[in-house]
Amino acid sequence: MKKAAPLLAGITAQILFGFTMLFIKRGMAAVGQDTMKYLAFRYVIGFLCMTVLILLGVIRVNFRGKSLKFAILCGLFNPVVSQVLETTSTRFAPTAQIAMLSSICPIVVVVLGVLLFRETVTAVGVGFCALSVFGVFLTSIGPMEGSTSTGLILIILMIIVVAFGRIFLREARQSLSAFETVYITTGMGAAAFTVSTLVTHASRGDLGTFFTGLGSFDFISAVLYMGIGSCVIAFSLMAYSATGLSVEVYAALNTIYTVVTMAVGALLLHERLELLDILGTAVILCGVIGASFSGRTKPASASPPETENET
Repeated sequence: MKKAAPLLAGITAQILFGFTMLFIKRGMAAVGQDTMKYLAFRYVIGFLCMTVLILLGVIRVNFRGKSLKFAILCGLFNPVVSQVLETTSTRFAPTAQIAMLSSICPIVVVVLGVLLFRETVTAVGVGFCALSVFGVFLTSIGPMEGSTSTGLILIILMIIVVAFGRIFLREARQSLSAFETVYITTGMGAAAFTVSTLVTHASRGDLGTFFTGLGSFDFISAVLYMGIGSCVIAFSLMAYSATGLSVEVYAALNTIYTVVTMAVGALLLHERLELLDILGTAVILCGVIGASFSGRTKPASASPPETENET
């Protein structure tokens, strides 16, 4: 059960992440595609939620004597930079293209883990990870209606930034709990995006419109899901699983996001689902399951023991 908990946490996190594109599109539409404003409300809600849990004593944090270097680096890459790229890309690229190209991220994570932090991986594990990525490409064969060169550039940059963020997340978890790591990164996002959008509104002389959109159900539901469901719950689960899984399993799990995203697109956004999409999904799941049972490897530095207050 102890070994299964990180795997279950990682799977749950990716399922929650899979619904993010739906809420991003709805939230952005409600505020006229104002990226910084949308992100500011999203991360402020997430940070306030986590702060309330701390003040009520539900979760305990202790940063005394702990290294914050990798948590801060993680926050700079994800969410400060990556979320701007991801959210903006929804204006220039279809959901399917974003999901498909994001499948490259596990490979980038593995490469960075090996090159920067001497992570060790098994050949079989890497092979299954590659199989998952191949499955994602199968689901995406065909013309991409609505894709643009701007969207392609934004997605590629997002993949690189997210990969660095996930590697730094793994390193941050050597000294911090999952909740402590996410609390720092969420706070950084709340501060950065709020200052940015307030400065932008002030420079335009329309500070009075800052709260426009709060009367929209689409906007409220979007920022609540992204602020609590994604920022707090899903990211905490991902942080929890980060040091409990080998790097290839941790990377392969990220392909589940693509499967869920495409399912949401077909069922809720009424996007067409082809036979290749179904076949590709089956290949992805085979890759994830294969990587999960291909044997564990350990990073160069030892992981800390899990504690009861980690979520």
